Amino acid sequence: MNKFIKMQSLLLGLLGNEVGSAFLIAMLILMLLTFMGTFALMTTNIEIQIAANEKDYLKEFYVSDSGWKETSPWLNSRATPPPEINSSIEDNVVKNFGGGGDGITNENFPEGTEDGTLSGIPYWNRVEYLSDSIVPGSGTDFRRFNYRVVSNAGGRQEIEVTLSKIYKIGY
Repeated sequence: MNKFIKMQSLLLGLLGNEVGSAFLIAMLILMLLTFMGTFALMTTNIEIQIAANEKDYLKEFYVSDSGWKETSPWLNSRATPPPEINSSIEDNVVKNFGGGGDGITNENFPEGTEDGTLSGIPYWNRVEYLSDSIVPGSGTDFRRFNYRVVSNAGGRQEIEVTLSKIYKIGY
């Protein structure tokens, strides 16, 4: 208890003295500014990490988006509907880009079998036949074929689109 009274009288002595109170106020302001600076640095580091993650996410998204766009020219270059392959996976896969044979799906392409890389990110594509129908007003000579295209970038981003192409049957 005696130590408490001595500490109290020391603080009252400092507060009663203008020099001591100025020192105490300056120290409190300095501590407050230090805490604010530390908090600002922590917040800045978190924001930088968020921005870096967003950049990586968008990069992989755009690589995946570019990957499926390679399929459209491949379908357009064909005069007839592509035959179905990879019957052990699914009956309707017509093209497994990236060297995927039977038993290979987009989720487990071996390293080195990717279709290519953009910005250092590998990507793969798979095209599967969905359905076909007669094109109205064209008789039975023309049919619309619908395909699902799945493009995977780096194993983390995947885009799925549906493409249609009209083929002349018996051409």
